[in-house]
Amino acid sequence: GINAEYGKQWYQRRVRGVKDGVSKITAMLRPTLLSSTRFLKLLFRIDHVNSFSTLNTGPAAQCSDSNVSAVKISEDLRKIMTSLSGRHISEEGYKVNYEGIKTDVEFAKFVMTAQSLQRVSLAGMSKQELIAMFINIYNALVVHGIVSRGAPSNHLVRYKFFKNVSYVIAGQNYSLNEIENGVLRANRKGMADFFKPFSAGDPRLLVALEAPEPRVHFALNCASKGCPPIRFYSADKLETQLNRATKSFLSSGGFAVNSETHEVSLSPILKWYKADFGKTDSEMLKWVCGFISNTDDGRVLQELVDTKQFKIVWQDYDWSLNH
Repeated sequence: GINAEYGKQWYQRRVRGVKDGVSKITAMLRPTLLSSTRFLKLLFRIDHVNSFSTLNTGPAAQCSDSNVSAVKISEDLRKIMTSLSGRHISEEGYKVNYEGIKTDVEFAKFVMTAQSLQRVSLAGMSKQELIAMFINIYNALVVHGIVSRGAPSNHLVRYKFFKNVSYVIAGQNYSLNEIENGVLRANRKGMADFFKPFSAGDPRLLVALEAPEPRVHFALNCASKGCPPIRFYSADKLETQLNRATKSFLSSGGFAVNSETHEVSLSPILKWYKADFGKTDSEMLKWVCGFISNTDDGRVLQELVDTKQFKIVWQDYDWSLNH
């Protein structure tokens, strides 16, 4: 649990960590002692600490009550975000009125509820409950981050946004990057990352999935127009919802096939996270085959995969804000 002194102690540890880290970097700069990998690892760690942006700190962390049910808090957050979605997110889930959310009184309720995540217990959660909770938290945290910190203006700012915007969950800090790549992708390196999110011995490894869940890539929304739509998921309907989200994304422009040119057009999401879908292009396309709604397209794709007569064309990605 997190007691009343947690916030103060956490801040003091962070300050000490930054000071100690700077001293270590200074000492490591001696050419005879410096290894580039070690230097980069420490440099990225200091940058992460120095630009922390945890959005759910607050009075809830000071409650003496601990071991709050993560399932209950997750469901409370899902209901609030679903209600906000009905007023401020388009029906298809692609356009978000961030200013409307910011001024909605129910968003203040969401912020207060999110603070309770700090002292939840993740013990005993099923795989479905864990996946649904972290998908919902990710999608909500992206919205919370843009409302509170503003939308990223370029690729560098976007990278730092997803690396640093975070919630404390069960006493551990989880950034957007750590939720996606650490938890839901079974601790795999993300785009442009040199290292895995969780190092050996990190307690958050106990929460990470044992293997990546590829369908989450069509459930997570990164606030760009090229992303899948924003949806919020329930553990008891997770299989159906993830299958529907995957099929919907692919049938709505994320996939196309031309039987004459043998070209297969795909969203770059499948390129960036190719390792989650298969070791080779053929394995990846076999995975895609299982989620093609159009029977004719599915048949053509299967024939191209079987004969290895396909050419993948990666689509352009629209990074502009989904508002």
